[in-house]
Amino acid sequence: MCSLPRLSDSFFSEEMDSIDRIPEASNEIKYANQQMADICDINNKDDSSEFNHFIRGRKEKPSEILLIHLNINSLQNKFEELKSISDETKPHIVFILETKIDGSYPNDQFNLPGYYMHRCDRKKGGGGLLAYFHSTIPSKELKLPKTYKTFEALAIEVRLGNLDILFIRIYRPPKVKQVNHQYFVAVEEELNDICMWASLKKQAIVITGDLNMDRLQPDRIEGKVLLELEEVHDQQCLITKPTRVTPTSEMLLDVILTNKPQLFKRCGAINPEISDHHLIYGIITQSIYQHRRKTVSFRSLKNVDRLAS
Repeated sequence: MCSLPRLSDSFFSEEMDSIDRIPEASNEIKYANQQMADICDINNKDDSSEFNHFIRGRKEKPSEILLIHLNINSLQNKFEELKSISDETKPHIVFILETKIDGSYPNDQFNLPGYYMHRCDRKKGGGGLLAYFHSTIPSKELKLPKTYKTFEALAIEVRLGNLDILFIRIYRPPKVKQVNHQYFVAVEEELNDICMWASLKKQAIVITGDLNMDRLQPDRIEGKVLLELEEVHDQQCLITKPTRVTPTSEMLLDVILTNKPQLFKRCGAINPEISDHHLIYGIITQSIYQHRRKTVSFRSLKNVDRLAS
């Protein structure tokens, strides 16, 4: 209604005045719309710009040992996205949760060139762990002391420089039949058991995983179990930002726990926008020992007898 000309005794003069005002009003509307568009654009690019900044940092220092962890929620549907992240960030260690694949999927289907693969499948459509280690890092999968009922785990022994490190991957599914106090007592017992076993194996331990225990809520039973685990086994959580963000909540579910925090230069969480969980990462201070190449000369004796005859 404001843009319509007002009818009066001097219609033509008012009409001419309104015509002069319309471009001015439309410019104000365009300016306001542009401001709203800019604000929305900034909000939408917060996570992506952070991820792009992370990629630029990797290009500047690609030799730093990078560990990344992601609850991917179905690997078969997002392997190309995972491969793209691997190509851009050049990680040395990759941990994937909730692969939701089983033995019917061959290793070649999820092969990353230049990496060794370690798998621990549960069933198609649920759970599953996967680990990639760069070919320059010696890695060996260890047999767990027992089968755990409340979570899935994968233990990998690696050597970085002069240090042996035991990496443990843990995933605790959020949906179980009976979630009560007795269930969390069993969770706590099994977590303590695997941590005790790990401490007897190696001095340096790094636990990464999605325990579905919100560390930002220490008053709830899940948070208490996690914090008590850190205190009893002298573990420190290196992730402090929320790793699962929804319109109504922010939770810290994905963790990097270690008894040697000095192993890491920097840790954090970023959103590559391929899952409902953020990607967590850690830059490790150790270096990879590169064996010097040697040229070995020898004389072939394969045809000595034939030539002599």
